[in-house]
Amino acid sequence: MNIHKQTRKKVTYHAILWIALLCIAIGINVQAAASPCDPSREFCNSTQSTEFVDILQGIADWVILIGIPVLVFFIVLSGILFVTAQGNEEKLTRARQVLTWTVIGGFIILGASVIADVIIDFAGSL
Repeated sequence: MNIHKQTRKKVTYHAILWIALLCIAIGINVQAAASPCDPSREFCNSTQSTEFVDILQGIADWVILIGIPVLVFFIVLSGILFVTAQGNEEKLTRARQVLTWTVIGGFIILGASVIADVIIDFAGSL
């Protein structure tokens, strides 16, 4: 039992470490892609967009970019929970809940572009 706890702690630690490194890499890429701007003299537009449509589509793209690795992490986590449940009904129920919410979140993440398009069409019809 103690070995399982140690393994779970290691897996959790490594997953958090990789997610943190991914976030740092994304932040560095965003900073490198931004055009040079002097914030002391002007307001810097970090989105490089002036249209509502472009901003909303950019948000949808970021949701997909960040959401897919998180989705994969939770799919793996639910698999680990199923394996470590070993027939325990409480743990199986928890694993099913994690998988259910992961699938729901996955549909939202994968549908981010569709949701953005619906909002854009609705805003355009106003």
